[in-house]
Amino acid sequence: MKKYLFLIQALILILIISACDTSSDYYQQENLDPQILVKGPYDNDFGRKTLDSTKFDRGDYVLFYKILDEEELTLTITHDPAFTVQLDKEKIIVSATERCRGELKLNTEDTFGASDEMKILLTFFGNLPPVAILEIEDVPGFYYEKKIDASKSYDPDEKYGGKIVLYRFLINGKEIQKEYHPFMYYTFPRTGNYDVRIQVMDDEEEWSTQVYKRLEFN
Repeated sequence: MKKYLFLIQALILILIISACDTSSDYYQQENLDPQILVKGPYDNDFGRKTLDSTKFDRGDYVLFYKILDEEELTLTITHDPAFTVQLDKEKIIVSATERCRGELKLNTEDTFGASDEMKILLTFFGNLPPVAILEIEDVPGFYYEKKIDASKSYDPDEKYGGKIVLYRFLINGKEIQKEYHPFMYYTFPRTGNYDVRIQVMDDEEEWSTQVYKRLEFN
């Protein structure tokens, strides 16, 4: 009786094993592709990226990365010769010796040959000149007095730390005032036409293009 019981148990075990496909083909079919995610210096979250830029004089560009996969995978990088790249477990440090543009190519591959690739076009740029915006407002009760306002002017480099540091006001080509405040009040002396201009300077001492408006007092 024990002999038959043993044979029955052995037969059941053989059937269970034969029903399970333990071949590498099975695991390869079930395998999910790895995914590379990155976070640049001005990103809040990890994600995919195709291009980014950084100001050349702000130093190295640091790109954090992670690889989503069941295995612990390594990252390989190829890059434009204009860049010098250092890679560690969490981040990629990209250096450049001049203003330039080039490509980073990130790659990873798992045991079964499934892979992911990300190409990022990276630009190291120089200073961007500030942009002047001029508004002229009436002063209630004072016909010849105006508020000349440059407060909406901006520096395109603001997210890299750039800022406007000086405002220049001109009337009919003559500099009236140069100061750190973005607006001034000016009383025009008489009827006639006036050319009102402003110009702004950023923290790298680069001036914007002058912008102007024409005023007419009858």
